[in-house]
Amino acid sequence: MKKFLLLLILTQPLLALYMGNPSSPQVIEEGFFFCKENWFAVKAGYQRDWVFDRNMKAVSKISGRLDDFEYIADQGVLTINLIDRIELYGSAGAARFFASNRPSGLGVRQEYQTYDQFTWGVGVRGNFYEWKGLSFGIDGAYQRAQPNIKWITTNGVLVNPRAGSKIRFYEWQIGLGASYQVDFFIPYIGAKWSNAGANFRHLPPGFLPTGRHFKTKNRRKFGMVVGTTLSTGNRFAATVEARLIDEQSITLAADIKF
Repeated sequence: MKKFLLLLILTQPLLALYMGNPSSPQVIEEGFFFCKENWFAVKAGYQRDWVFDRNMKAVSKISGRLDDFEYIADQGVLTINLIDRIELYGSAGAARFFASNRPSGLGVRQEYQTYDQFTWGVGVRGNFYEWKGLSFGIDGAYQRAQPNIKWITTNGVLVNPRAGSKIRFYEWQIGLGASYQVDFFIPYIGAKWSNAGANFRHLPPGFLPTGRHFKTKNRRKFGMVVGTTLSTGNRFAATVEARLIDEQSITLAADIKF
């Protein structure tokens, strides 16, 4: 299994929605105020997402695959833990997006860069079965952002965006995963199904052949997740996660239990 996971990491590009460790509800047993005997606990954390390519395609007004669809997000996370089995969590922070495409038949390259602006998300995860050090879990999450566009270019020439030019991004996913604890390390692997879309709104007049908006969706719905969590089970935990196939992204996350 260790050789298999290592092979996956070395042969795939590090691939946007963070899934997390299936064992997350029970990784930190003792907090500053809450202990494992409590049926209720609170955690706070930080999450940094790098999405190098979300594999998007245009589905209205223009056609063709987007050459790039990238974003970076920094978020704070608040988690409610119930009976060390279920976690309800919400996140809020800031994200900035970059996208580029070559619309079919136009013979131009268009680029978009947004401001670093508000994003939020919600989700739930649960650990439904465990045997010795092996755990199985499920996670469902939703993320949304709509930052204003900072600049646009056509073949490298700057085009001033309108005051209302923006990218409305949304994504939701459901995933299943398995983890196995080895001392302080808890590696995990999972599979996910996601639905992501981005609406490019209120673009400058004449920028598109028709209209001022176009929509994009993710090209691939299924993806793979590999990651590991480091924790002694006392107060803190840190996780690194890579997502493959449907996206190229990596997340660093840290949690503290009160």
